Amino acid sequence: VSLPRFATVAELRSWLVSDLARPWLLGVGLALTFGLSTLVRFVSLDSKPAEWYGDISTVYEYVQSIRAGRIVDGIFALGVGPLYPAVLSPMLNVLGTSYLAIKASAALLSLAGLVMVFVFSRAILGTAFGILATAVAGVGSWLLVYSRLGDVQALVPVLTMSVLWLVVVIARSERFNPVAVVGCGLLAASGVYLYGATFMLPVVAGIMALVY
Repeated sequence: VSLPRFATVAELRSWLVSDLARPWLLGVGLALTFGLSTLVRFVSLDSKPAEWYGDISTVYEYVQSIRAGRIVDGIFALGVGPLYPAVLSPMLNVLGTSYLAIKASAALLSLAGLVMVFVFSRAILGTAFGILATAVAGVGSWLLVYSRLGDVQALVPVLTMSVLWLVVVIARSERFNPVAVVGCGLLAASGVYLYGATFMLPVVAGIMALVY
């Protein structure tokens, strides 16, 4: 098997935005990308970080409220909406309620976010670019830090990339796609119940749908 060679930057760019990559390259690239991304998320997760801090207390207490069948007063608790605790709750039913369980759940959600980064990037610029974007996101500090902390931001990329991918699906559909439209609308609207950074998801999805 020979690796691709590029004489110019233009040739490299042309390959990155194409779907001409060999099937073996897709498999190897995804295996290496997600293998490394999983490794950096779970190695020494039990001890690094080790401190249960204020934001995690807020998340944990919200999870307990949801388990008791109620939403906290004002819906948001110190910036945390009900969506993340609601997603976290069934995961903690399986993994337990320790800080390690919260961090492991966030790391799994972070990996789901990387899957959606790949799906979205591949949809707009091809397989090779999808692998490259996912590799960069997989070891990037922002997503990695919050996945290891167990905080609410670990769910943001999952939701955001899913919404943007559905916008692409809708824009490329030759006929009206009610499943994609409803799914995109529900996911974008749910951003209002996650975190301040996702409040703009409905607006971003709408603008992207108009200009894509």
